[in-house]
Amino acid sequence: MRYVLHENHYLITDVKRRLIDLYGHKPGYELEKLSKDKLEQKIDYCDHLLNLAARLSPGQSEMRGYLLWEKHGCILRLTQWDWIRMKCTTNQYINSLRAVCESLREIIAILGPIRVDSVEGGNGLKAKNALEELEEQLHRLEKQTKYRDTVFILRDVRNNSKFNRRSIAL
Repeated sequence: MRYVLHENHYLITDVKRRLIDLYGHKPGYELEKLSKDKLEQKIDYCDHLLNLAARLSPGQSEMRGYLLWEKHGCILRLTQWDWIRMKCTTNQYINSLRAVCESLREIIAILGPIRVDSVEGGNGLKAKNALEELEEQLHRLEKQTKYRDTVFILRDVRNNSKFNRRSIAL
């Protein structure tokens, strides 16, 4: 169908939006059960619709907030997936989490002021809670990483043949 219709045709964009709604929310397609390919596909769909929305209605909109929220879940899941499988370093993981926090701040800025009893307002509240949890996790991880880095530096200095107790200030 993509060879017959333009990528921005409403039928194509509507199918992508419906797949975004489906992946991560419907039974059998929960975010935790999605394959890496499906997560990446959902991110691609979100990026395409975000680019289209930026041209059609620039600035902050409910549509932008919704798409960022959906994309955020996939990015966080892929980031955790890579870290658990040791496909990235702890510092790369921390940087990815910082980027996710920035995305959550934008989502909160867009969806936060909307009525809490609406779906969008509820997502804004979920984003606020997710940001608090993520920042706490990030803080603990950074603290552990700084401690570990300090221990490795001290061990390296002490293993140096020219080590002298006075050469390092603890």
